[in-house]
Formats: sequence, structure tokens, C-alpha cells
Amino acid sequence: MNAYLLLRLRIVGRHLLELGWWRLLLLGAMLLAVSSKVLLTAAHHAAGQWAVPLLGMWLCLSAHWRRNDLAFLQAVAPAFRQWLAVEYALLLSPAEVVLLAHGRVGAAVATVLAAAAVPWLPVPAVRVRKQGRSSLFRAEAFEWVGGWRQGSGAVVWLGLLGVAVWQQQPIVAAGAAVLWLLWVLSCYGTAPSQLLCCLRPPAG
Repeated sequence: MNAYLLLRLRIVGRHLLELGWWRLLLLGAMLLAVSSKVLLTAAHHAAGQWAVPLLGMWLCLSAHWRRNDLAFLQAVAPAFRQWLAVEYALLLSPAEVVLLAHGRVGAAVATVLAAAAVPWLPVPAVRVRKQGRSSLFRAEAFEWVGGWRQGSGAVVWLGLLGVAVWQQQPIVAAGAAVLWLLWVLSCYGTAPSQLLCCLRPPAG
């Protein structure tokens, strides 16, 4: 399992290097600001804390359905589901740490269990038709890079950041984050339709 996790870490690192450090810095800053705000809001809310394990499980399940190495892992390692369970739990570790820091032990444990349960859930049969595709991360990342270059992404990002810092109002910062999300989604097609696609798990 250690060798598998190390391999996955190296693959992700290579993809991130191909994407470019300065794009990662700009995109990561916005994503970190938005995700941290959402996590902190959920952790402070008595009912909202339980949305974290549900959302985390949905994200892991969506990524799990799109994997193209499941058949290979099943052939070479019968216990591969345990490896994936650890991997998904580690991916959600920031959310688990935030919940624990705010005393939400139950929600944190539920987040770990929800992520660990994903590898044992059935994969839709329709997914078989999509095997052989290239890495989803790389395909969408490089598509975003192309949209970034054509749409003057640096100018858009700096403009939204400048407005958010200048006004220093939560509603303005939230609006800037939403506009940035819509701009990023527009790199893949029509922003509203892509937003709707992100709000539901993939069909295959």
C-alpha cells in the first residue's frame, strides 16, 4: 500500500508540474479561500457539519467512477479496495482536521467512513464504455490552460482579487469567487451547463 500511495503522489506531482506552478498558485489561492470558508461555515453549524461527509463522499465517488485503472488494480492486487479507501480518506484529511479542530468528532469520523466506503460501492456498468480514455485530470487541466491563455485568465483573476481586497466585504468576496468559478467553467464550454454538470455525479 505504501508503494501504491507513493506512486499516486508522484503521478499527481508530475501532472501539477506540467500544469505550471504560477497557474497552480493563482488557482490554488482562490480554491483555498473558497473551500476553507465553506469548511469553516459548515464546522460552525450544527446541521451543516453533516454536509461535509456527504459532499466528501460525493466527490470521492465521482472521481472513483472516472478511474481507468480499476481493472488493472483488481488484477494485480485483490486488496486494492483497501488502498483506495486509505487514499480517499487522505484526500479528505483537510476537512477532517477542520472538523476535529472545531470539536465535530462525529462529523469527522463520518467523513473518514464515507470516504473509505467508496471503493466498495458498485461502479455503473455504463462506465465500461469509457475505459481507455486518457487521464481526466490531464485532459481537463490542459483544456483549462488553453482557456486561460485565450481568455486572459491572469487579468481576470487579478481584477477579481483586486475588487475583493478593495471592498473587503464578505458578499463581494463570495461574488468574486462565483464569477471566477463561472469563468473557469467557461473554459470548458458554456459556464451554466458546466455548473449544472458539476452539481450531479457523472452518469458513467
